[in-house]
Amino acid sequence: MLLDLFKKKVDRDCFVICTEITKTTLSVSALVKEIEDYFSAKDIKFTHGGYTTSTYKDYDGKIDSFKKKIRENISYVYLNITRRNANEEIELSVDIAFGYNQGIMIYFNHGLIDFSMSDFTKYIHSYFSIEYGYMYYGRKDKYPEIFAIGSGQYSKYVKGTTKTSEEDIAKWNKERHMVKDGYYRDIFATNIISQTHLKKEIASKSVHQIIDENNLGQLNHIIDDLYSWILNEDELKRARSIFYKSNLVL
Repeated sequence: MLLDLFKKKVDRDCFVICTEITKTTLSVSALVKEIEDYFSAKDIKFTHGGYTTSTYKDYDGKIDSFKKKIRENISYVYLNITRRNANEEIELSVDIAFGYNQGIMIYFNHGLIDFSMSDFTKYIHSYFSIEYGYMYYGRKDKYPEIFAIGSGQYSKYVKGTTKTSEEDIAKWNKERHMVKDGYYRDIFATNIISQTHLKKEIASKSVHQIIDENNLGQLNHIIDDLYSWILNEDELKRARSIFYKSNLVL
């Protein structure tokens, strides 16, 4: 039965939060504890962790020993849990990247974990200046998470976006910094956007007006100037037909 389970083409949900991190006010140890506490409340306890600096890496330590070795000059840190039984495999990873790919990326097997991107965004908001976020998914055995960091390898197996060509990936890698100015990687079914995004204009109308007038999904306030924008399949199709004609999608 387990062999059959591992042969299944399981989808992995991928949540990406793009941030501007002020490292002078950020304690990596405190951040790791906050993320641990968030998932512990959902009865999920991490088992492994790893990190890199400019001169050192420790990729697969047990969680307790990993936490003792955390340094503040970290460029990348991850927390991981894998739990298996006869019916399902639950794997959750939380990656935190500093620098070029700055942000938080959360991956887990499709549908197996109760996770709200809006709630998590609100929970960690005090640590980050959050600029933008989105959700997509893809076949776990084709590493859909590498799409988040700007790799086009296996991108044809990524779902929830049309922006998977080599040209799309190259454009994103060149212009990803523009999300803070109100631009989008794509219009996804789940988006985290700011007032800057909502104030941008298409054909002399603000994005906020366009969403309201065309009934393009649900726009809900999260905290400060951040909103979740959730669309169903029909709304997503109509939204993309409008936004793709503008220059707001990178």
